[in-house]
Amino acid sequence: MSCFADGIKDISTFFSGFSASKNREEAVNPILDSTIDTMQASSLESLTHIVREGEKLSSIASKYKDITYQEIAQANGIGDPNNIYVGQRITIPNQPASPAKPPKTDPSFKPADDSTSIGGSNGSGCKKCSQTWDKFTNRRIKKLHSKIRCKAFDFINEVERKFYIKLRVVQGLRTIDEQNALYEQGRSKPGRIVTQARGGRSYHNYGLAIDIAEIRNRKVVWNTDWDKIVPIAKKYGFEWGGDWQKFKDKPHFEITFGYSTKQLFEKYKKGDLIDGYVNI
Repeated sequence: MSCFADGIKDISTFFSGFSASKNREEAVNPILDSTIDTMQASSLESLTHIVREGEKLSSIASKYKDITYQEIAQANGIGDPNNIYVGQRITIPNQPASPAKPPKTDPSFKPADDSTSIGGSNGSGCKKCSQTWDKFTNRRIKKLHSKIRCKAFDFINEVERKFYIKLRVVQGLRTIDEQNALYEQGRSKPGRIVTQARGGRSYHNYGLAIDIAEIRNRKVVWNTDWDKIVPIAKKYGFEWGGDWQKFKDKPHFEITFGYSTKQLFEKYKKGDLIDGYVNI
């Protein structure tokens, strides 16, 4: 029995190929998606733009109403307008409110409902988990491996409850092809290096990792209070990228269940899957 809140029966379609020049797609391709997230329903709101290949701040500003690239740079703390990279999430402030655009979907993808049944068909049935303050976080957590979904919900909720820190999951499941495209950034493609992992070598590829940021005054804050956040994450079994000796990645948290990414990739290639996720 599948208990996925998103109604996803099989996520194997998440691992299909794509061209690096194609638009990012929020629901199916969370790293290469040009869909704009609406951050607040009001007369004016902040939007999130995901940088695509070949874009500059000036060209991004031209796509929005009554805003200059200098204002975008200031809102995002960007000192050098030329120093942006593919996949970067940029806040576009003070935009007219409009209904959020429905994401493009794969034919096998079913829209999420309002259910809080988060568990998967892992022999334990469906577990009820409290969703977070943030609909984008909820949607991304629901696409994680069933064994860490409730842990992720509980982690985000406890941080907010204890410290009034609102966290957003900015990255969860990432396809193997998307991982390869991200790896080439700063190497064979323009931009700065943001990952050391090739496709299949990241726990994101198996729905076992999340990247988080604080949302404060409708803005993304990357340098949050890690001293408060990290102990709660570790309480729920997450390992922290900030503890790594090389290439520290403070927004990154993962649960490995003792598997290396090499072992998980072998499981994936052999088809050792449950509901499209590696069998753990």
